Amino acid sequence: MDFVVSRKGKILESTDYSWDSETRTFSCKYLGCIVDFGNLENITINCGSGCKINCRDNCIINCIDSCVISCGSNCRINCKDYCILRAEENCVI
Repeated sequence: MDFVVSRKGKILESTDYSWDSETRTFSCKYLGCIVDFGNLENITINCGSGCKINCRDNCIINCIDSCVISCGSNCRINCKDYCILRAEENCVI
């Protein structure tokens, strides 16, 4: 696995989230997760409230409230209230 998912200071088991390697889609239903995708690019991320997401280029991020998102270039980010968005050039926010 090329990424790390943690919650409340503990690394989550792979049964606590889903990763479809064929579609490169990550989903997690838990609140307050920290997801770091390292060098993975071209992924789709779906998470609950209060998530922190770090990813590389060409990603699609869908989250609910109070997320912190840091990503590279050419990302599309969809979120609701109280999100902090940090993105490089060519992003649609």
